[in-house]
Amino acid sequence: MDRDALIALIQSANAALLDGKDLATITLEELQAILAEALKAKATPEPASETNLLEAFDARIRMREVVNKSKLPEQAKVRIIDEFSRRDRFAEADVTGRIAAEAEYLAAAGSGHVGGNDSVAQFPFIESG
Repeated sequence: MDRDALIALIQSANAALLDGKDLATITLEELQAILAEALKAKATPEPASETNLLEAFDARIRMREVVNKSKLPEQAKVRIIDEFSRRDRFAEADVTGRIAAEAEYLAAAGSGHVGGNDSVAQFPFIESG
């Protein structure tokens, strides 16, 4: 990797690490060490604050309330709750949008009820000859 590519990577990861450095005379080894430091700092996740954890917890509680108050069938509610429980972040608008989409899908599919074997009779079978 050439000098310009290393400098570009460092600038995209943490430009402050290049402050005060003479980019015209800095060695490749120094650039590689700075890049390693920049990548190490990026790899270390920022600890979650108590406020962020409480907000996420409140969002999940609210999501469950909104989904359970909907008129969707129980299985659809379970599926939506499971979907949002696996997400790190979401807005209430995401939840209400997902509920609306599920309701639309179920309405188009015949109110969510799967027909018996009679529903197959409407499709003609093609026999190979």
